Amino acid sequence: MISLIILALSVGCNQAIQVNRPAEPPDDPGLQTGTPLPTVDQTLTPTGKPTKTRAAAEEVESLRSSATLPPTRTLTPTSVHPGTIALKFYPPLVMDYDPAAWVDRSDYPNDQFVVNYLESQLLANCSIGVHGPSGIPPAPARAVTLGDVRYVVYTYDDSPWIGMSAWYIEDQSVPGHDYSQGLPVLVIASGLEEWRECKSQAELVLASLRTP
Repeated sequence: MISLIILALSVGCNQAIQVNRPAEPPDDPGLQTGTPLPTVDQTLTPTGKPTKTRAAAEEVESLRSSATLPPTRTLTPTSVHPGTIALKFYPPLVMDYDPAAWVDRSDYPNDQFVVNYLESQLLANCSIGVHGPSGIPPAPARAVTLGDVRYVVYTYDDSPWIGMSAWYIEDQSVPGHDYSQGLPVLVIASGLEEWRECKSQAELVLASLRTP
């Protein structure tokens, strides 16, 4: 009798355990052995719109390919006589100078860089330079007439240590000259102590501006 009771209890426990055991989830068909995982297409699809970096690079390359240096007239040393300086930026304009007072430092054959100026032989730091057409920084201006040549003058106190400079812009007063390339710009520069004397001597040269 006792054996029958124990057997009945054992069978009941096993059934209870079997009933309360949670069901296992079904296998995920996407993770079954032998089924390849999906791949990610990493190929970039062009949008037709360049990035900012690419656009900037293309713009720089375009400017580089289209940029050209302005042509300059090449003058041979034999075409410029002592006592005459030719203005390379403004052919065929020339100025006359005293070879005892000035030396022409111009490099006429050089068509890559414009070296075009007179250097005083009487003063330690005094020169007359030829400047290309350009914008002039704001400064008080005054009109002067040197001989028959009219100028608008801008004077600058560059610094107490470097010196003075004055920009003389010729005011379309040379008969027969073509001003389509711009107004001639001449620059007088010197140290502070020599400024008055340099300016006085240099204006004598600027008064001679003419066509040959």
